[in-house]
Amino acid sequence: MSHSVRGESGVPDRPSFVTPGAAFVVFLLVVWFAVFAPYAGSYFFLFDDYAQLDFVSEHSYADILVTPEHGNFRPGAFLFWKTWLVLFGVGKPSGFSLFNLLVHSLNAILLALVLRRFHAPAVMAWSGAAVFLVFPPANEALFWMSGGHDTYGMTFLLLAALAASMGPNAARAGLLPLAAMGMLSFAGTLAAMLSKETAYIALPLVASLAWLNRDGSQPLSRRVWLVWCLAFSAGVAAFFLLRGQVIPLSQSAYGDPRVFYAEANLVRNFLENLRALFTFGYFGSSQWVASLCGVSGWFAAACLSLGFIDRRRRLGSLWLAVTLGLALGATAFVAIGAGAAAGGRLLYTSGMVASIMIAAGLTSLLDILRRTAAGERRYGATLILLPVAALIAVEFASMQSFAWRFGESTSLARNVMAQLVPLRNEPLVHVRNLPYMLANGPYVLKCYALEIYLALTVGRSPRFRCDRVFLDYNGEGYVEITPREPDEFSDYSEARPGEREMELAFVSRRNCPSGDTRACSARAASMPSKIHVLYLGCPDPTDVLLTSSRAEADSVEQTGSWTAENCLEGAGDFTVYGRHDGSTMRVPLFRCFNQKFHFASLDPSCGDGDTEGELGFVDVSASALSPLLLRGCSQTGRWRPALAADCPAGWTASFLGYVSGSQSTD
Repeated sequence: MSHSVRGESGVPDRPSFVTPGAAFVVFLLVVWFAVFAPYAGSYFFLFDDYAQLDFVSEHSYADILVTPEHGNFRPGAFLFWKTWLVLFGVGKPSGFSLFNLLVHSLNAILLALVLRRFHAPAVMAWSGAAVFLVFPPANEALFWMSGGHDTYGMTFLLLAALAASMGPNAARAGLLPLAAMGMLSFAGTLAAMLSKETAYIALPLVASLAWLNRDGSQPLSRRVWLVWCLAFSAGVAAFFLLRGQVIPLSQSAYGDPRVFYAEANLVRNFLENLRALFTFGYFGSSQWVASLCGVSGWFAAACLSLGFIDRRRRLGSLWLAVTLGLALGATAFVAIGAGAAAGGRLLYTSGMVASIMIAAGLTSLLDILRRTAAGERRYGATLILLPVAALIAVEFASMQSFAWRFGESTSLARNVMAQLVPLRNEPLVHVRNLPYMLANGPYVLKCYALEIYLALTVGRSPRFRCDRVFLDYNGEGYVEITPREPDEFSDYSEARPGEREMELAFVSRRNCPSGDTRACSARAASMPSKIHVLYLGCPDPTDVLLTSSRAEADSVEQTGSWTAENCLEGAGDFTVYGRHDGSTMRVPLFRCFNQKFHFASLDPSCGDGDTEGELGFVDVSASALSPLLLRGCSQTGRWRPALAADCPAGWTASFLGYVSGSQSTD
């Protein structure tokens, strides 16, 4: 009679390794064909990607190793980006995204191998890898090239942990293998720290894994623990010594770390980031999938806590909780929005630790049921695997929606650059409405990106001044949900002679599924924008606020002091143009504030008031599209609009252009 050796999970160990491993490979292929490959193929550079490109284009490999990068010292990722730039050039952004996603996939495989080397059951190892592969809160690290700091750093961190897993065998083999293990662990930790400082969790991570699936009959020797402590601690210390030679420890991209950590509300931010870690966002149209994503995030948090139930994994689970706290603590200087497509790169390391804990919790529950169940009830324990599969499936749906959202952002950035290429010979350009970010993420562009991209692709570029806006999609097109404000990353701040004005059309694959961006841009250029009129006090308002943002109008109304009800004759909502058509017959209308009341003006400087932003464009003469005359009526201490009506007696009238009624949608 043949006998099969059973592992901790109560099933034959070799088949349990093959089956979960094969299932993971199938799942990995599905993720690549359905999500990763299409996304990488359509990628375009976003936001801070241009700063990374600018840096690696101007520095050699040797320079990168000794030069601070934008207030940080993280040469690891920059060495990879330098290589991709040499191989692909700026004209093929898909190559950068492809390798970032390949490295993330490698990290998931390495995680499973590390867990197996530390004697984790196959079900736990490969389910943890699958959870990490599509862990939704870490979306930004996957879908943004600049997330390479996290993905490349994670590769070295897991390689260091894989080297540390040689410990038991190295201790029995002698001092030379033990020293080799220590050197490899040290090198992996240092390389990881040179990509992202969150790799400082290396020692507690390895200690957690050693205790998570410990074999009481073969305890680790003190020599192994000593080598681990020395190797990982030396790797972290060596990084700070090297960093101190290149850039003072008091400097970073965000300023002095001691200052911004001291000024941050660390407890609140930590709790917010913990909530974000278990909130699976969804940007699709299905309400029931959105509900499933919300429930599954907290189900994952519940699974995480199950590891404390099993006595054999309790110590390891406690150390994993400490490790998770250390990883989250590194991000506590800022609060990350739950379910957002922005800031997720900061949760990449925490997501890896959480994936281990989720898999450990579910495996512990499976072990307990199989050890205590008898007869036919033992087969019921296998049903525990179904929630694991369901969790991973919902993660996949969430991650797919994030890929779509980032694809929307990249296509928007691509179209913006296409609109600016014809202006490459202009000396100065004022971009009135640069898309900075989509509602709830992701980021799109900063002003400095425009000059960098044009210089790298067409060889010359104007200097840019930008007003940035946040965008949302209302079903018909993009609307600006924030007032226009100067982008701090502009090349200059004040209007200059010879400056060319540029009003961008917002076009992405969302409102241009045909791919004909030129036709879609022309259509977007003629889209109207509704102006909401709000009153402070009725029937004789002391202030009147005009806004093109539905979100701002709702927010102001919720204060209870303002109303959108039409309490003045001839002063209702109206419609302006959202884009400049290039003619001299259409001019911008500005919203102003003089510290007493709001008003509208055709003067960009707003006279004696402050310019709060641009409302849209009005025609200087009547037309079929703009038949209604808009006037501004002012009296000492007050102002109000008059639409197709005269100002009240005793009020001074000013011309504000021709507009149309409020029939357009928000």
